[in-house]
This record gives sequence, structure tokens and C-alpha cells, in this order.
Amino acid sequence: TASPSLGEEPHKKPTPPPEDPYLLWRLDAVRKRTREIPQNVWERIRNGQKWTWNEYPDQVIIQEENLINWPRYLSAALNTPEWLDLGFTNRVRREGFDYPFKADQKGNTWAWDQRTRFRATTKWKVFRAQLEFQGANSGEKADTDIVGSSAFNAANIQQLFASMTLQNFLETGLRTDLHVGRINMDIGSRRLVARSRFPNTAQPFDGIHLRVAETDQWFFRAFFTEVVADNNTRNRFGLFTNGGNYFWGLSYENSHFSW
Repeated sequence: TASPSLGEEPHKKPTPPPEDPYLLWRLDAVRKRTREIPQNVWERIRNGQKWTWNEYPDQVIIQEENLINWPRYLSAALNTPEWLDLGFTNRVRREGFDYPFKADQKGNTWAWDQRTRFRATTKWKVFRAQLEFQGANSGEKADTDIVGSSAFNAANIQQLFASMTLQNFLETGLRTDLHVGRINMDIGSRRLVARSRFPNTAQPFDGIHLRVAETDQWFFRAFFTEVVADNNTRNRFGLFTNGGNYFWGLSYENSHFSW
């Protein structure tokens, strides 16, 4: 048998290299972040209202959706930056009647009215931009007894506009808001024109809107728009459903005298 020669060391197993402390630290950090991700997401969602802005660009022309704060769970879950806001809302309502109440109606009619709205808003200095989608349906055909333009339309672009807000226009102390694009409006304390609360759909307008105001005292509005047709049941975005009817005017409200 062969024997080790003089001066030759016995065979030894190679020792593993010493562990890299930096690598171990990085692995521990990755594992820690992985464990924290679900917890952080749910924690942000539970505090979703913290992602709500103090004011939105359509807040001076409509009141409905700003009095009822949209849940900002989507913004919270995605941890959106301060300049981006995402909102999502959905409602389902069961409605109908057992006996006809119009001469041309027959039998009873029931429907599930469902409405989904999504909006994305961004801001930079005095400028704002907003996109709002709306999808409304009843699970029925659009020409049945109670289902019509107030309950059903395609996935329309409800609002799509750019705006500019000057808090102190030309050092006059007057706030000025300019909106250009597709908007919704409340006029005359919602008595003249209003973004619908009960119906599934709302009336959009394409045009320009100017508002000049002295805070908590008075405001003046001027607008020139084209009415978006409310019978869209096929056009998937509703961008080109204008009926050629124009709506324009001036509005002034004063809060100096309380009743």
C-alpha cells in the first residue's frame, strides 16, 4: 500500500470560508422587509383617510362627492406620492315597483342598479388635472320600463379636465379657479343644475368654467359648455356623444346676508 511520503501532510477536508457579515445583514434586511409588507399595506389601508387631500380640483364646482369623502384605500395600498390621488367607489341598489304607475307600463319591474366610479387626480403648483370614469348598469336592457339614461350607460369618461387655482389673483385677495374640459357642475345650491345623487348617472358638460370668489363672502361664475348626451349605452368612453346643445351662463351668490 502507498504511504504518504516524507514532508507530505495528511489529506484534510477544506474548511468553509468564513460567513460574510454584510451578506447576512442584507439577507436579514430582505426577510424583515418581506415580513413587513403585508402589515404595512393593511396599516395604510386602515388609515386610508390620511391619503385624502384637503381640497380637490372639482370641489369648487360640485359638492356631492366631496361632502361624502371617497375612500382612498387604493391610494393607501399603493402608497401613492403626495402629488397623485386615486379614488374608487362602488354602490349596488335594488329598486323597482310591483304595480305600474304610468299608462304605458305593464306588470312589475325590478332591477339591480350598480354604479362604479374611479378617479385619478394629479397636482403641480397651481395646476390640477383630473380623470373620472363611471360605469352604470342595471343588469337589464336599457329600454325596459325603469331602466334608462338615469340608470344605465357605458363606461363613460365622466370628468376629464385641467384646472388652475390662484389663491390671490393679482394681489386682489380674490381666489380664481379656471376649469377646461369635461366637468360636472352644481349651480344655484344644486337647485338649478346638480351632479345627481340618487340616479346612477350624472350629467357631464364639455367646455370652460371660471369662478372668482372672496372667501366665505361671495363668488361669481361664468361658463360656456356643450351638453354631453345622456343616452350613451354603446360608446365605451362617451367622449363623442355630444348632442349639439349648448349650456352657458353667469351665476352670482352672496353670503353677506344670513336668513
